[in-house]
Amino acid sequence: MTRKSKQPGGDFPLTHYERTKKFASSEFGTTTLRLAGHSQYQLGDCALSLTRLQKTALCSPSGHLYAEDAILEYLLSKTKELKEQRVAYDRQQKQLASTVEADDREEKKRLAEFQQAQRVVKKQKVTDQQQVALQDLKRTSYWLADAQPAAVDAAPLGQPPDRPVSPCSRQPLRRKDLWPIELSWQEDKLTCAVSGKSFQSQAATTAYWTDKKKPGTLVLTNVYDKLLKNEGICPNTNRKIKYTRALQLSGSSFANSNNVAVVKKYRPTIT
Repeated sequence: MTRKSKQPGGDFPLTHYERTKKFASSEFGTTTLRLAGHSQYQLGDCALSLTRLQKTALCSPSGHLYAEDAILEYLLSKTKELKEQRVAYDRQQKQLASTVEADDREEKKRLAEFQQAQRVVKKQKVTDQQQVALQDLKRTSYWLADAQPAAVDAAPLGQPPDRPVSPCSRQPLRRKDLWPIELSWQEDKLTCAVSGKSFQSQAATTAYWTDKKKPGTLVLTNVYDKLLKNEGICPNTNRKIKYTRALQLSGSSFANSNNVAVVKKYRPTIT
């Protein structure tokens, strides 16, 4: 039996060269691309506006950093949108309630007419020729304005959430959940406030606060675990650490990283 190598068996008409190299640049076949690190979220950039942060930022419960002006403008605009959606939802609920009441009244009216008709021994049926002609005209001439429905039922609106959602984690986000944090920069590199080392692309980062209203401190997770976790004292202010948050890792294109972003574009196949 001859050696097949990479050539598939059966009635498949294309060779390995045709499937991989010859038609690689054509418009056929699904293509996969791994996004580079610079096109993903990087620690030190605003997760909303993608701009470089300054000395202070706001940290969300999901561990993303935001510029204060960007996230506050986002919350304000989303709050206005939710108010408009809530007004439209309440209006639709009132219309549905009025429609149900009208249907109930119509049902009661039909029931009363039926009961009244049962009491009559003999009733002469009166036919309105004009109404019959109008019904026939609507049935055959469907393009007339009188034959069109009164209104088109709009799609039912879902109940809007109580507060805006986070642009990254899609969880409800409040202004008081955004805690200020102070960033240390050296030669355009974000550094640890305790060890002074710069954050690498896959270095785990922890932020801690001694007070919610005061800016927190950004340190490496291994530095926090070795030096600060047991004692729970901030070496800069000598105050007790009360709150901590684990920050999101920077995006990377390495295959062994935990947050690789892969994009697929589905296109028709050759066969």
